Amino acid sequence: MRAAVVVGLLAVTACSAPVDTAPIVATLPDNVTSTSVTIGAVHAKRWIREDAKAEVLFFGDSATGNLATLPVNMLMINGAITSSDALGAADWLKKDSTLPIIVHGFGASAAIAAEVAGTRELPGLVLEGPPAGETLTRALGDYRGSILFIVGEKDRTTPVTIAVKLHDDAGVSPWKKVVVPAGRKHGDAMLSEVAVAAYRELVNYIAR
Repeated sequence: MRAAVVVGLLAVTACSAPVDTAPIVATLPDNVTSTSVTIGAVHAKRWIREDAKAEVLFFGDSATGNLATLPVNMLMINGAITSSDALGAADWLKKDSTLPIIVHGFGASAAIAAEVAGTRELPGLVLEGPPAGETLTRALGDYRGSILFIVGEKDRTTPVTIAVKLHDDAGVSPWKKVVVPAGRKHGDAMLSEVAVAAYRELVNYIAR
């Protein structure tokens, strides 16, 4: 089945598409607490909120501020990480919380995120600006959870066509979508209202 691509274009002109904007969260909302945690050799940031419906295990360095507006707890690990450490982080999170887990991989971290979600049979996977690669394609073929692909309309590092092909090559999933925020590039797609709305839809789906 071909991807149903949700493009965040409010209007189209002959010159350019408008940028789909959303407020950048400079400070965390009052109902979100932030702490630092160490898991083996990995240092991470932990966000907790009382109304959380799911956990997000985040790998990468993209703009994540607007995720604080969603009803999720987060364990954020920036920079490069090994598969072993990533799996260890997932195991730590499964012990720390009973909520369903979404693994979010940005850029080069997408393959590890897909491996973790599949190996630990986690219900949700978000791939933001994913690159092409056999490892990622193979992991997606084996994965049976829900998948959200997010890629900026003007992403020249990992173009939209890559995410669409990964979507089409992925295995059977109960919920699967490609979202393309208008005017966004590599690393700022999550600052889009379109991306946040799709993320909220995924959270509600796996938490139902």
